[in-house]
Amino acid sequence: MNIENLHRPSSYNISPEARGALGAELPFEESIDLYLARVLQNGGKDGEETILHAIGDAYHRYLYSKISPLISGVSDRFDFPLSDYLFIPQMLYAKEILLALLSYEAVSIARSGLTPAEILNQSNELAKYTVFAAIIASATLAAFWGLNYLRTPLERKMGLERLKFDTSEEVDFVIRQLNMRDDVHKLGEEEFTQELFKAVDKFLGKIYGYSTPTTERIKPSRWSENLIRLGRAGWANVFFQEIIDFGHHFDADKPHEILHLKGVAGDSQAQFGGIISLVESNHPYLQYLGYRLWLYLLVNIAAEEWMRDHQRTEIFDYIDYLREKGLNERTREEIRERDVFVVEKMSEFTGLTLLINKLLSKRMPFFLQNIYEILRKKAPNLVYLIEHPKQVYEVQFMELIFRLFIRKDIANIYLRSPLMVLHSYRMQRLEGLNS
Repeated sequence: MNIENLHRPSSYNISPEARGALGAELPFEESIDLYLARVLQNGGKDGEETILHAIGDAYHRYLYSKISPLISGVSDRFDFPLSDYLFIPQMLYAKEILLALLSYEAVSIARSGLTPAEILNQSNELAKYTVFAAIIASATLAAFWGLNYLRTPLERKMGLERLKFDTSEEVDFVIRQLNMRDDVHKLGEEEFTQELFKAVDKFLGKIYGYSTPTTERIKPSRWSENLIRLGRAGWANVFFQEIIDFGHHFDADKPHEILHLKGVAGDSQAQFGGIISLVESNHPYLQYLGYRLWLYLLVNIAAEEWMRDHQRTEIFDYIDYLREKGLNERTREEIRERDVFVVEKMSEFTGLTLLINKLLSKRMPFFLQNIYEILRKKAPNLVYLIEHPKQVYEVQFMELIFRLFIRKDIANIYLRSPLMVLHSYRMQRLEGLNS
């Protein structure tokens, strides 16, 4: 079995459009109603099975592929990301902004001298405006990008499944691939960006027969470190068609964001799709990055079981253990550096935290120290909240919101589900080459 053969062209059907210049504007070779009729009549050549999938596929092909280049053309006129001023600060400080608005409203009502009935009526009006604004924002997102969620799932288009796998065997496979490429040279920033977009266009062209024209720029942002502290490895603004650069530690995550702009909405699909687009790239360095991210995801799954069996508490111990499995030093160091970088960024204290820690230092009055020590023993969670307001406020609070309202299983979306599809991809390609 020659593993290197994984990089031969795949057997995905390529339509006539794909044989032309990928990313070119789509011709209206058939109207939307004829397209829907064809899909609903015979299930579509790529297996669309439901009306919702047909609507999503048609929306992407005939509407989103026209909207995206128009918006990209506007944002590309600016060397800086518009998101730095019109989106990211509002997103990062949404809680503070909302609290300030509510506080202002409360003070205004208190000074107004209104009766309780008038106050209730004014509050109802404020609630109506809030709901109306939320509806407008949701409708705008749906029109510009959100209907891409209805598209036929990427793994179905590729004929892949979510298969269980042996983590140790998968790690060994990816390590072999990385060791075959550990001497590849890193590309310059401009060439690297160009190759990334080429790889994604090639990948989408094989599956869909076309690739949506989007921006081909990745812009640095003054807010990237703030987003990293919230646990993000990449970010794309679909409203402005912009991709934010998070630095070289996250180079392999950039195809994930490119796929979002090109209409692959689901995070799980963008995760495995980004890795496959790198692995199938014509450039060895991009292949290396794809396998490195693949291993990085596996590490987060395998380390948990390994640490439990070996009574270890640090994921870095497992990363060092990869030496024994034969991983080359370059890749091991890069994975370790990324984890160290993320841990450092997410543990940085804010000025507020430093102030609170100073107030809780030994310079406190003696009786307050005693009370604080009692609280530390009787209510450790409360003390943690007092000492680490940023971590609790931003990370744990947001996780609580996800669980209560969005109900996202983060580990499944970004780790387990993509890895199961990647295993299916690996076995399908290998079996196809050996048959």
